[in-house]
Amino acid sequence: MGYSAGAYYAADSTRLLQKADFQMASLVLCYPWTTGLSADKLEKDYPPTLFILSGQDPISQKAKNYVKDMKSAGLELEVIEYENAVHSFIESNNPERMTESTVDMSNVINPEQESLAREAEAAISEWIRLQ
Repeated sequence: MGYSAGAYYAADSTRLLQKADFQMASLVLCYPWTTGLSADKLEKDYPPTLFILSGQDPISQKAKNYVKDMKSAGLELEVIEYENAVHSFIESNNPERMTESTVDMSNVINPEQESLAREAEAAISEWIRLQ
């Protein structure tokens, strides 16, 4: 599982591990940075993948091209998009991220984004449970 650039590393690490005959059970990519990833390099038994996309996030919108390529390659995936969510809405709304800062995070840390984060966390948990 990875968020943003971490999702890039999770996806590419999975590809590399697969080449070394290590099989992953599943993969969760939240608003993933996908520049440089290619579905052409993925094996047919690439693990089932869940994409969590943010409707108000350009990175998520760009990831849709990678989703389309994975679908065209016949890979198993599911996409859940939270239309009103912004980039980092899941991890920004966890208490360990709440620190004093001079940066205004009100567009990410607010009741609406927190509610969406909890909804996404439940959906991820359920998807993993069903794998």
